[in-house]
Amino acid sequence: MAYLFITGLNFGVAVKFILPDPKLDGLGVFSLVLNPLVACRLILMLRRRVDPTTTTEDRKGSADVRDAVAQLQAAENDEEEGDHDRKIESWN
Repeated sequence: MAYLFITGLNFGVAVKFILPDPKLDGLGVFSLVLNPLVACRLILMLRRRVDPTTTTEDRKGSADVRDAVAQLQAAENDEEEGDHDRKIESWN
């Protein structure tokens, strides 16, 4: 999506320079500021996916632990409600 956005913005600037229109005067300055920001954000996102930081790995680990605890609690609740016998019957 970022590539398409940058391409569209560059296309708009090219059109502005080919067909000078007073309505499009702010587009050149806008692209000078926005293109590098989008490109840097894209690079940071790609870098995070390829080489995750320790914070990112810790977040994933914490999410895994929370999911496991939630599954254990759900299993305990099912056992308390008597669903355990129904599960055994469905396996047979």
